[in-house]
Amino acid sequence: MNTYDGRLSNWILRDNLKQFLTSTTSELGISFNDDDWETIRYGIQGSSDAEDRWFEYEFRGAQQSLKISLANDEGGLTDLIFIKIARGLDSIAMAKIQKLISDYDS
Repeated sequence: MNTYDGRLSNWILRDNLKQFLTSTTSELGISFNDDDWETIRYGIQGSSDAEDRWFEYEFRGAQQSLKISLANDEGGLTDLIFIKIARGLDSIAMAKIQKLISDYDS
């Protein structure tokens, strides 16, 4: 199994965040429930990429985990959420996540 050696960093529209997380965790075989969503929704309040204030969350699955960092663009002044995916996923999983990000950035 090849390990993706970099960090994936991109953005999506705020209105697409829940669906992006639902799709991403489903693709990776990781559970995503209402408690996860509420924690993330609350956690990103006050985050800001411009001020380097990120909310980090880790989803743990049976086969792999997903560590994600989220921040509002300009502290929430736009409709964008910046996303960073930590290292550790294989290259196939990272490619799937990159495809999902492109699906939810508009």
